[in-house]
Amino acid sequence: FERIAATMMCVRSRTIAFSRTLLTSSKVSSRNSQTTAVIQIIDQTNTHTTNNSTARSMATGTRGSRGHGWLTNYRAGKGGRHLQGKYFEKRYDDSLQRIAELNDHVFALNKTLGTDLPTEVYFEFWSEPLGWKEPKRVVIELASAALPKTCLNFVKLCGMKQETREHDENEYGFDLGYKSTLVHKIEKNVGIMMGDVHFTHGKSGSCHPSVATHPPHGYNFKDEGFILSHGSGIPGIVTMSNSGVDRNDSRFMITTNGLANQLDGYHVAFGRVKPPVGNEMDSEGMVVLNELCGVFTKRGVPAIDITVVDCGIVK
Repeated sequence: FERIAATMMCVRSRTIAFSRTLLTSSKVSSRNSQTTAVIQIIDQTNTHTTNNSTARSMATGTRGSRGHGWLTNYRAGKGGRHLQGKYFEKRYDDSLQRIAELNDHVFALNKTLGTDLPTEVYFEFWSEPLGWKEPKRVVIELASAALPKTCLNFVKLCGMKQETREHDENEYGFDLGYKSTLVHKIEKNVGIMMGDVHFTHGKSGSCHPSVATHPPHGYNFKDEGFILSHGSGIPGIVTMSNSGVDRNDSRFMITTNGLANQLDGYHVAFGRVKPPVGNEMDSEGMVVLNELCGVFTKRGVPAIDITVVDCGIVK
């Protein structure tokens, strides 16, 4: 009985090993057959594509790789995503010239229509670390005829004497203004931001009560109109900074990039740095602003104090 039992155990183990070998070989053969079938399908697809070049049996990549997307346009020198849709045509010289002419027509309304508001104001900047011997002036031309409410707010704040806290001659007793305020942010590819009449961090501001939406305790006023463009190719556009739709206060920005189209429709542009006279390449004001753009900043905040020591109306 012991011999019979040993023989049966040996036969059983050999049978199990043989069955495992057969199962493995069948799996390998099935995989090989599947691989062969896939290769045949690919060969048939390639043959079909070769015979008919217009047929597309398989996808070959994204829209950019097929020549219809932003990546192909970018490689061709046509700019990135932000220059290919709404603003793509504005990159050409004739479009920029046309936009600049439209801006000039808006400022020319000051003479053709006439206005009782001042059309020019000045800002004098001072920063001791820059080594300036005296304050440097920037003259700003306003579109007072086209945007009277926005320009009135700007002129009123330029006329305030914040340093001596003298009250304005009106019923509001408002005594805040641009004088003695600081440049709170410099984005070298966008603009120089200033106009916080309360603090120095640029997170607060108040418009003049005479233009406020809810006087006499209002802090902002509505958007008057998006007439001037920031994308004329000429820097120095003066535009309102806001904290939302119809929430303009005292803060404003002077652009240092002539192609700031992203600001159109969101910020009300109402002035510009006075253009050069004669054969000058840059106006005196833009020379000062370009010098301020060279100031070291940390996340846009200047490392030194740049103060508006004086401002007012050009007489």
